[in-house]
Amino acid sequence: MKNSKKAVLACTVALCAASAGATEGGNSAYVIGAQTIFPGTLDPGMQFQSFTVIYNSGNFKDSNGNNKFKQFSSNVQVQAFRFQYVLPEEFHGFRFGMAALLPFFHINTYRQPPGGAMIHGNDTGLSDPLITPVMIGNSFNAPFLGHVNQAVRLTVNVPVGNYTASQPFNVGHHYWAFLPSYGIDVHPDDKTTIGMNFTYIWNGRNLNDGYRSGQETVTEFVAMRKVTPKLSLGLNGYYYKQISGDVQKNGTPFNGDGFYGRAVAIGPQIQYQFTRKTAVTVKWQHEMLVQNRPQGERIWMQWSFKL
Repeated sequence: MKNSKKAVLACTVALCAASAGATEGGNSAYVIGAQTIFPGTLDPGMQFQSFTVIYNSGNFKDSNGNNKFKQFSSNVQVQAFRFQYVLPEEFHGFRFGMAALLPFFHINTYRQPPGGAMIHGNDTGLSDPLITPVMIGNSFNAPFLGHVNQAVRLTVNVPVGNYTASQPFNVGHHYWAFLPSYGIDVHPDDKTTIGMNFTYIWNGRNLNDGYRSGQETVTEFVAMRKVTPKLSLGLNGYYYKQISGDVQKNGTPFNGDGFYGRAVAIGPQIQYQFTRKTAVTVKWQHEMLVQNRPQGERIWMQWSFKL
């Protein structure tokens, strides 16, 4: 297995990371599972978000969905901070903005292949920032759908996070990645929100060893219903699919088959709006139907403050 890997998360916000597996260790530069809060909405002005994530996995699945290791355990703790600014003025009905995400990780992972020795690694520090220099969105009303918000975001993973080639696990990816996305949320009435966010991930080569992770897609979804003026309950989840294989520096597919990753997750989501400018979202994501990635549980707490 490649030894320059991150323990899975993902995140974000994100917030994402991995241990050993597909896309450089089951890892993605995208914060998988983060965009389930009004994914198409661009509110004007400055916004600060704080993401706390805990991820635990007790097994790593192979290409057939079976356990790859005799023993496997991974714990990831993430604290990420996101700053977003959207211009207050509209231009021909569209809003424009930008954003930056700064993630900090602690990972602690054990793995023992059949017949092999136990490998343990941990790392703590700054992961790769995600910079979104361009966000474009608009809003409109449509029959049956009600009020609709939609947004396009162009994001770049900047490989400046902690990375040491000799370590078995790293919080930094050490490669560039480009992540265009499209998000939409619809509001058929003033109590219901249904949203979806689609992200395409193009990964560059690892700057140290030339390994190239495959291209990926992430589809996140959310359905929420207000039960009081401030409290909303619902479901969230995602479908992750790697659509091209991992390639080693010499051009051969990693693991002989490209090590394509896949994962599905679903779980409850709770949102509480303290004031017009402050809200918190708590959610759980249970992973299933996993291939070439760790399979585990994610718990999120996401705060949002309009400044």
